[in-house]
Amino acid sequence: MRVDDYEDRTIKLAHVVGGRLRFALRASDLTCAADLARVAGVSRSAASLWLSGTRLPSTVALVAVSSALHVSCDWILGVTKNPGRPQLQTPQGRSREGAESI
Repeated sequence: MRVDDYEDRTIKLAHVVGGRLRFALRASDLTCAADLARVAGVSRSAASLWLSGTRLPSTVALVAVSSALHVSCDWILGVTKNPGRPQLQTPQGRSREGAESI
């Protein structure tokens, strides 16, 4: 993959992530970039850059944000269309929420 292709994909992904974070933020208890920053453990300016589609969150921040917003990391990243968190099956056949059971 050429560097230009990688940069183009990164820019597109940042826009998808920013849009989905804005959507999920409006549907949650959190109201602003400062709230998002607090749950992710980052600065308000970092959260603002995510929301504007300028930067991507780290993996650790992405997991924290997805948990706080009650959406899956896959949805934030544009992998799935369903924002809900996946249900995993335990060996006993009972379902448990994705991140909490890993």
